[in-house]
Amino acid sequence: MGAFCARGWNGCLGMEMSGFARTWILRQVLLGCAATATHAAAGVPEPYVVLPAKDTTSHGFQGLNAGTSVGFPVAYFHMHLPDAGGSTLWRTDGTAEGTHPATSKDFAGRISGLRVPASGGAYFIAADADGVSQVHWTDGTGSATSTRQVTVEPVGVYPIVELIEDRPAFIRRTADGESLLRVDDMQGGVSVVLHVAVRQDRWAEWVVGPSSGLVLWLPREGSGGYRVTHFRWNGSPSVDLPVPPPATVWDYPHAGGAGNGVFCVKAYASSAARLHCTDGTAEGTIRPLPPTLGTDVWIPDFVRFTAFGDRLLFVTHALSGPYRPWITDGTDQGTFALLDSGASTLEVCTADNDGELYFTALDGAGSIGLWRTDGTRPGTRKLAIVSGACNHRGVARALDGRAYIAAGDSLVTSDGTAVGTRAVTGAPPLHVDSFETGYQAVVMLGRWLVFAAPDGHGGAALWRLDLDPVFAGGFD
Repeated sequence: MGAFCARGWNGCLGMEMSGFARTWILRQVLLGCAATATHAAAGVPEPYVVLPAKDTTSHGFQGLNAGTSVGFPVAYFHMHLPDAGGSTLWRTDGTAEGTHPATSKDFAGRISGLRVPASGGAYFIAADADGVSQVHWTDGTGSATSTRQVTVEPVGVYPIVELIEDRPAFIRRTADGESLLRVDDMQGGVSVVLHVAVRQDRWAEWVVGPSSGLVLWLPREGSGGYRVTHFRWNGSPSVDLPVPPPATVWDYPHAGGAGNGVFCVKAYASSAARLHCTDGTAEGTIRPLPPTLGTDVWIPDFVRFTAFGDRLLFVTHALSGPYRPWITDGTDQGTFALLDSGASTLEVCTADNDGELYFTALDGAGSIGLWRTDGTRPGTRKLAIVSGACNHRGVARALDGRAYIAAGDSLVTSDGTAVGTRAVTGAPPLHVDSFETGYQAVVMLGRWLVFAAPDGHGGAALWRLDLDPVFAGGFD
């Protein structure tokens, strides 16, 4: 089949036929070639765009955020340009001709809060004409009319916390508290999702899920500790959640995470931080007691929750035991350690692709290992020793399920097995630092795997790896 596929469209078919027939046969050819296409085109990565001059190699380039533009896959990234006094937002489709500034001007100060909706374009935070941070949007063309200011907030916009139905939701802080707002239209219309009267010496902590969220806050007046309030994006009434007994008040809840159906937070109980989880209802708010543990789950100061479908992945240890990855669905039975030992300081590498996650962690010998998990104990295993932690997200390829992962300064690919995990041949050292949250070192743009790395001449470049040999020779 591989030789059959390599001859091109006319050579492959050798005859004229209707458009419908050509489309049907092309589909069959692609399906048949998929197995032979997996590794054949993974040649040597090549630089395709030299990045503009910047202050430092790592901090000048900020992120690769994948999305779409006019139906085609693209990525947006920031360039910090000290000589221009600001930042430039760029767009790339994996080709030199498709890489250019996405805005028509540099913005005073640093662009931040980049979010790329599925509907196209990109939202970001930048200063308006008065120097106040506002939400902006660009269509990515870089023309004089490509960028528009979306919000007009007198005190400015803090972070964009999420995209809800492809529109940004953000925080407004005023003298009487904090509000979570969502953008209703491109003319600057906004609506309040929830307002809380936070004490002036404290900030609320908002935990956002796909269709609802929590806010952890200390009321401006009154006693009784913090409140944990559940709210929905559809405007349903919010609910203050009771603390699970035997505690009577929420004691400093923070460091929350959201899966598709569960929220979990770190809160204090019995003079120590414990795992608390909720499904958004009073009766579903508990402190999980894993049957294998016999007590509730202690939570460390550095805890970070990672959504894994309708569950959450985190690192902790049971009393005097080693740090190790745990998973929870918010119930007693669904809260357990994925490993007995051997993996700590977990850094998640990939998104939840078809029910699996890749992560890096210190193993028992002090080396950094690359691990894969499907959320079960038997399905959690170490694949290889790598040069460093993820810190950035990798990207799973849709065609064959392989993952491409930024592990330290190395580009690693894996099919989920130890034998099928290896460094990508010819890949240069990757950038490993960025002060922009949500940073991605590797993105998939159609046939191209795109990443940033040194250009070999003292500068930096965007690099690409062709992962689609079916089209590498073209169909004429």
